[in-house]
Amino acid sequence: MPIMAVLRYYYLIPNNLTTEINHILKKCVGNEAYNVYRFMKFENADDRKKLDPVIAAFEKYCVVAVNVAYERYVFNRHLQECGERFEAFLGKIHD
Repeated sequence: MPIMAVLRYYYLIPNNLTTEINHILKKCVGNEAYNVYRFMKFENADDRKKLDPVIAAFEKYCVVAVNVAYERYVFNRHLQECGERFEAFLGKIHD
C-alpha cells in the first residue's frame, strides 16, 4: 500500500505533525521510510510538519522517471502471436 494511502486512510492527522508523523512513519511504513523523511529537504521548516508537503516529497522520492523513448520502443515491438486472442494481446500492450 502506498504511503499516501496509509497516511490518509488509517489516520486522521492534524496540521501539526511534529510527533505524529514520526510515529506513523515508524509504525506503519517502517524505519527506512522514516530515515528517508528525516533527510528530506523542504522549502521551509513548517512544511516538514504538514501532511501535503510530506506526501508530495515522498511521491517525488518514490516515482521513477520514465524513459519515453524506451517505452515507445517496447510498445512498438509488440506483435500479436498466431492463435493469440485479441484480449490477451491487448492486455500485454497495457502492461
